[in-house]
This record gives sequence, C-alpha cells and structure tokens, in this order.
Amino acid sequence: MGKTFVVLLGLMAADFAAAAEVAPPHSAIDIISRFVQAGRDEHEIARLKAAAAAEPPSGGFTADRVTFYSNRIDAARRIGDYRRVISDLQELHKLQGGADHDIVNQLASASILAGNKSQAIKYREDFLGDWRVPVWARMHHNATLAGYFAEGGDLEKGRSYLKRAEEHFEEMRGQLGDRIHPGSVAQIDYYRGDLAYYSGKFEAAEAAYRRSVVSRTLAASLPTSTPQLQYGVTLSQTALSRALLRLNRLAEAEHYAREAVQLSVETTGYFSLATARSLSFLCQALVEAGRHDDAAELARPVIAIFEDFDANRASYILASARLVLGEALIVQGRMKEADAVLSRRAADLQSDPVAGDLDPPGSADWGYALIQLGRAGEAIPMLRRLARWNELRRGKDSLEYLAARAFEAMALARGGDRKTALELFRAVVPQLTEATLADSFSEGASFRATLRLQRVIDAYLAVIAQSAAESPQSGTVLVAEAFSAADIARGSGVQRAIQAASVRATIRESKLAELARREQDLGNQVASLANLLTEFLSRPSAEQAPKVKSDLEREIARLKEQRSGLRAEILKQFPDYAALVAPKPVSLSDAQARLAPEEALISFYSSGERTYVWAVRNSGPAAFAEINLGAAQVASMVAQLRRALDVPDPDLSRFPRFDTELAHQLYGALVKPVDHALTGARSLIVVPHGALGQIPFALLLSEPFVARLGEVRFAEYRSAAFLVRKYAISQIPSVSTLVTLRRSARSEPARLAFAGFGNPVFAAGAAATDATTRGAMRVRSLEVGRVDARGARTASNTMGNLAPLPDTALEVREVASALGADLQRDIFLENAATETNIRKQDLSNRRVLIFATHGLVPGDLDGLTQPALALSNPAVTGERDVDGLLTMDEVLGLRLNADWVVLSACNTAAADGQGQEAVSGLGRAFFFAGARALLVSNWPVETVSARLITTDLFRREAADARLSRAEALRLTLVNLIDHGATASFAYAHPLFWAPFTLVGEGASR
Repeated sequence: MGKTFVVLLGLMAADFAAAAEVAPPHSAIDIISRFVQAGRDEHEIARLKAAAAAEPPSGGFTADRVTFYSNRIDAARRIGDYRRVISDLQELHKLQGGADHDIVNQLASASILAGNKSQAIKYREDFLGDWRVPVWARMHHNATLAGYFAEGGDLEKGRSYLKRAEEHFEEMRGQLGDRIHPGSVAQIDYYRGDLAYYSGKFEAAEAAYRRSVVSRTLAASLPTSTPQLQYGVTLSQTALSRALLRLNRLAEAEHYAREAVQLSVETTGYFSLATARSLSFLCQALVEAGRHDDAAELARPVIAIFEDFDANRASYILASARLVLGEALIVQGRMKEADAVLSRRAADLQSDPVAGDLDPPGSADWGYALIQLGRAGEAIPMLRRLARWNELRRGKDSLEYLAARAFEAMALARGGDRKTALELFRAVVPQLTEATLADSFSEGASFRATLRLQRVIDAYLAVIAQSAAESPQSGTVLVAEAFSAADIARGSGVQRAIQAASVRATIRESKLAELARREQDLGNQVASLANLLTEFLSRPSAEQAPKVKSDLEREIARLKEQRSGLRAEILKQFPDYAALVAPKPVSLSDAQARLAPEEALISFYSSGERTYVWAVRNSGPAAFAEINLGAAQVASMVAQLRRALDVPDPDLSRFPRFDTELAHQLYGALVKPVDHALTGARSLIVVPHGALGQIPFALLLSEPFVARLGEVRFAEYRSAAFLVRKYAISQIPSVSTLVTLRRSARSEPARLAFAGFGNPVFAAGAAATDATTRGAMRVRSLEVGRVDARGARTASNTMGNLAPLPDTALEVREVASALGADLQRDIFLENAATETNIRKQDLSNRRVLIFATHGLVPGDLDGLTQPALALSNPAVTGERDVDGLLTMDEVLGLRLNADWVVLSACNTAAADGQGQEAVSGLGRAFFFAGARALLVSNWPVETVSARLITTDLFRREAADARLSRAEALRLTLVNLIDHGATASFAYAHPLFWAPFTLVGEGASR
C-alpha cells in the first residue's frame, strides 16, 4: 500500500465523516468506499509510470499513433507529469493539423496547471485566428481568455474578451433557442463570475458562479456528458467557494469546497493535480475559519500526491499546501515539524527561478517558529528579505510587510537587542493594528491576521515589561504604553464576533445603510485589485505590461479616495458603526477620565508565558505587575476552580466541594500584586482576558478560608472572605467598551419598567417538569440532542430537542411584580415568548428586559453559526418567516434604552470558552442596541436560587433609585450567602450565589 493511500485513509475518516451529519447514515460509508476505490497501490503507480514512458509507434499520421498518444497523455496526467502531457498534446496537435478544439483546450489547461499562462493564452489566441473555428468554440476560448486576463489583473482586456464571448453566445442562442447546451450557459456565467470576482464585486461573483454550478451539473448529467464536463462542475464549485470565503460565509464556502473535492476524485481520480487543486482550495477555506488542524489533515494528501510522483516541486499548489501545513503545525506548537516543512518549501521554490520569484522567500509565521526554536539569528535575515519582497510588491502599508517587520522586532528582542526591538515595535504595531482593524472594518479580519497581531503584542508587552523593570524612571510611560497594547490584543478577539456585514444590515436609516454598503463594496474592490497588482508584479518582467500596472494603480487610488470619503461621511453621521466593528485602542488617561473616585479598573492580559495586570484609579499612577503565569496555566487553574460549579450530577450526596484554597491562590497571584491601588475603592470593574472570562471574580477569596461548620450543608462557606463582600463587581470585555458606554449622557425619556420573555415552548407536548431534578437540587440545564434506545445521542440537534424551562415563568412574574409592571401587557410566556412578539414590541421604552431562556453558541443547534437566544419554536407556534432564534445579528437590529438586559438560565459563559465568545458577541450586540448592562449566567443555574437573585436584585433597585447596578447585585448576593437556605442546604456555596456576572455598566443609573 502506497504512502499516499495511507494518508488518504486518515483524510476519509477525519474530513468526510462530517457528511453523515447532514445525509442518511450510509452516505459516509459510500464516500469512504468511493475513495477506497480511487486509491492505488505501488503496482498501479508503477504501471502508470511505465505507460507514461512508453515509446510511440513509428510512422506518420495513423489511428494507432493517435490512440497511443491519447493513452500516454492519460497516464502522464494521472501521475502529474505535465511536461509529458504537454509534449504529447503538441504531437497530437500537429497530427490533427492544429484545428482540434479539444486538443487546444487540453493544451491550454495543461499549461495553466504547469504554471505557463502566457503559453496557454497563445494556444487559445492562435486557435481563434483560424477561420475554421465554429461559433461555439469561439465562445469557449474567448470566455476562457477573459478569465485568464481577469485573474492576471488586465480587467480591461478581460472585459473585451468576455464581450466577444457573450456576442458568440447570443448568436448560438439565436440559432438554438432552448436547445443551447447547458455547458455553454455555464461557461459564460463562470467567466462573468471571474470578472466580478477579480473586480472585488463578490456578491455578483457568487450569483454568477452559483448559476454556473447549476448549469454544469445539468450538463454533466446528460447522456452526452464527458469527463471534462463533469470536472467542470468542480471548477464552478471551487470558484463559488472562493467567492463565499470573501463574503465571510465560511460554512457555505467549506460545503462547496468539499463537494468539489469529492467530485474531482470521482472524475479525475485521487492521483491527479486537479484533485490536489481542489483539496488546496478546501485547505484555504478551513484556514480562513481558523481550523488549522483540519486544514493540516487536508494539506498532507496534497503534498503526498506530489511526492509520490515526479510532479513539479515548485508548483504553486504544492507550495500553498506546505504553507498551510506549516502554519497549522505552528498553531499546534509543533515548531520543529513546521520548520522542516517550510524549509523544504523554500528550497523547492528556489530550485525554480520563476516559481521562486512568484512566491515570497519565507513567511512571517516561519520566522515566529524559528524564534520559538531559539534561532532568532536565522529568523532576522529571512524576515528582512520577506519584508523587502512585500514592500516591492504590496507596499509598506500591507499586512504582510508589517507582519514581517513586527516579527523582526520579536526576533531582535529574543536576541537581546531590546532597545532596537522596542523602537521597531513602536513604529510598526500602530500600523499593523490599523491595517488589521481596517481589514475588519470592511469584511472582518482573518484568523491569521488576528493571531499574528496577538503574537506580536505578546512580544511587545514582554519587551515593555522588561524595559520598565530595568528603567524605573520611564516606567510610568511604559506601563501606559503596555496598557493600550493589551487592549488592542484583547479587543481583536472580540471584534471577530461581529462582522460588518451584520452591522450594515441593522442600520435603519436608508441613506446610512446605502453608504455602509457602498463603503464595504469599495473595500472589497480595493483589496481584490491590490491582490491582482501584487500577483502581476510578481511575474517575470517579460510578462508585465506597463499599461496594466498603471491602470491597476490608478483604479486602486481612485477607489481608495472614494472609500475614504464614504467612511468619513459614515463616521460623521453614524460614529457607533466604527466603534463597534473597529474600536480604537484606549489610552490609560482615557480610561482614568471615565472612572469615578470610588471605582477601580483592573485589567488582565495573558500571553503564552506571562500574565500582566493593571489596577487603575481616576487619578495617580496605575499599579502594574508581571506575573509568571502563562495563558495555559491560568486556564488550568480556572478549569480546576469550575469543577465544583459545572456540576454534571447535582445529587447532593456527590456534590463537590468548592476549592477555596485555589480561589485564594488565584487572588494572591492575580490581584494581590496590585491590590494596594484598590484601597478606598468600592466598585471594581474587571477586564478579563482568555480563561479569566469564565469565572466571576466575586468568588475569589481575599483571605485564606477557615471553615466554620453550620447547621446545614454548605453553611461553612458563609465565613469565606469572598471578594463580593468587599467590592461591587462588574465586567467588561475590553477597556474600549467602558469608553463607549460612558461616551456621553444617555437620554432618560419616560419608560415602562419591564418586558419579560420566558418559558418558551420548544416541542409540542413537552412535559412541564420543574427543571432537572436530582436529589434535593433543581438545575436549569442546556441538554440538546435526542437520545436513542441505547442512551447514545444522535447527531441532529434541533430546537425541538432543547430542554423546557417551565420554572422561568415564575421568575419572570416575580420580577415583573417587583418592578410594578403590568402582568398582562409586559409578560410574554410560553406561546407568547416568540420572535414575532419581540419584533412587534417597542422595546426602546423598557428599563429592564429579561430573556429567561437558553443562550446558544455556534454549534449548539444544527446550522447555528452565531450566538443566539432560544425563543418558542415556530413549528409549535405556527409563526412564519422566523426561526425562533434571536441571533446576534437580530439583537444588533433592536432599538433599546435599557438599564438592564437579563439573560437568565442561559449558561452563556460556558467553561469550554465558547460561552465567553457568546458574552462578547451577544453582550456587545446588546450594548450596540442600547443596553447599559447585561446579566449573564456562567454555568447551569440552580433554579430557586436563580429566581431569588433576580427578584431580590430588582426589588432593591426599585426601592432605592440611588443604588448602582453593581452594588444592588452585591447586596443581593451577600444576602443570599448569609441567609439563603432550604431545609437541607444553604445557598452559601458559590454554585448557588455566583452564577451571574454583570457585564457592562455597573455604575448608578
């Protein structure tokens, strides 16, 4: 069995089993079966090589000679020997007198795969000069040439060829009418898509590519279908995937890329460069989604295809696959393996002068790997060459150039030259940040760009901390510099939760909506043309046309000027738009100016090796500490602490003890070093980072725990020095959030007290149980998925599988009563807790909003790709044109003026980290919509204590208008610790009193 076939088995299991989740159970087995049939052993490889090396029969034009070359071409193509393919096609071309459309088409296509586009263009243009070429062939070759020139940056010439193709197409349709072949329709649409795509008009490209998929699929199903027509479907699917990637529709992009791979294997075999090409595009889709592990598994078969045969080692497909694999290994921390892969890539590219000029001489990520391997001295010259390469081709404002310079600064620091490193960081980081945020303003920063920025800022912070320790006289300035840098990195992860596509859809003013749409379209066009210019300048000078270069540069400058004008107009009329999708970094002085005298802000940032903490008051220098705990260590401690909070079995006889020692240890490690700056503060605003966002700081212990046993279980925790006893605590995802929330005074029109949505109906006839009950504790849990007779969960997760929450109805009623709400007008329960009713209500005049339901993160339900709140199932209520989910996009579209939005029983800050993203996404969406504060749960809540918390909280607020939100919550929680109990246990265990976190504005109303 060949090594490629072994890799293939892993590919089948890891990457195509997912089809079973969306198709009948046998489909995954069928897919594997087809792939197994496509695999070949060493004997088959040897046979193909022998067939490709066979000597032709002697003589002139004979049928035997034509058959021989056809067979040898097929064998050579299947082992990737495109030099042989091209030479034999040239022989056939001569034998056929140069007038065979199919041979010319194959010659041009083989030349493209071999990397010789200029020769492919010559074949097609020469063929079009022959008067014997029929109209259908003229249409085909003109359309294909349109694609060649569009891809190469000569859009004017591309449009000219497409116009000729369309004229021939109309001539054919005039002759044939409805009998025109669907393959011809598909080709016109495909190259219309190419012109739109390379012009940066991705939505138009998507529509054209989608039409081409339909037409090519129809053509491939006809009795007259050929392998070329069947393979054409994969080309259209790959192109559609590529357009969807640019539109940030990653799930759809991956779907069509997978379809293309499967069909490519079926039509051209596993051992083909066509299949390798399809796999490489799927790799790109996975990389854009940040799924490097999956991308690596796909990249290995691409590499194996080339290594099994004598294919071109400098192929762009092979280079791309090695780059994907290398970057994936770096993300996994496997630096030595990554170095080996990327070193081989560089050597193979340098073996071919043309290919070596087309691809950069390294990568910023490779430089990062060398630094981590202790080889900073090797990284510096490579990164400098890379920066120069990108400067010449992409400019000094490109992400790739800036990343190379930033990683050079990292290498300099690791090599001991911190002074030069700090100077370079200061010069590059603001530009790199701006470039990354500008990218997100238009279409969302890519995973790779965001990860690079975080790595750079990690290194930047380390240099600042070391420099501050060595130079106390400049320490204050350096601490402020580090504070802003940390907020950049912390915020960049949050920004990915909200894409500009979601925001522009929520702008109610039609003029602003149109401006935002035009601005983003221009951004896409600029990015696309800049990529074209880069590719054009990367070609050998003999293939560069000066007019094309000047046309592209002039068009890019024109579009940039238009975009700048539109952005200025948008920011003037709608400043929150930019603050939401690309918030600016906040300075230490900006943060101080937003704080009241009794408030303290404590900000955290965890890198791979260190955690940094700042304690900030409204005046005076900030306290700063560098702690020897990396992100992984902090995450491990948080996970340990949550073991007594994420309780899978709430039976009191097996209930775990809360780790008070660890809770005090975390306080000692993270807060104690700066707690001298907290003296006199009554309110604590926490800015967590990474895993720290998964625990409420209220449950940390400021003193060692000395147990005093009480009369009932858990009463001993009443003597614990929980931080909630000292501070009213709120949390924000980034410092920029505080600035946004306190930017200006909010209007206080007459408002109704309340609107509450609870106890939604998920399935018809669902049992009205009072939450999950085991032992003496009742828990609101998010259990999704059907269970079969053997107790195994099925693959499908739908709304009908959500656990009912009937006990939330009482909570909604009690809060409504505490606030004096109208129980008929303001409460929406069961069949009334619907998406339709939310849309109908004027929620802008409600002071408090409660959604007592499940909060969902991507993947909780089939097809769910963003955070959402679950409402009543339309399949039960009979609603139309809704899905029963209030998604993040739809929250952005709400108009609120709410002091509180309460997400009760939602489990939005789950311990797997996804919940933290839900808090970031849903929280920022609610802030954007007009909420001041969000109350979210951190784990599945015990239902009685949850109800006691929310009702007591709002009773206190209603009774004392001077009480701040954070203080009202603090008093509520302390009261539950000290006095809350059932007949058999007290509510002093943090599981009962600490599930809720106040995210957002905790100050007075």
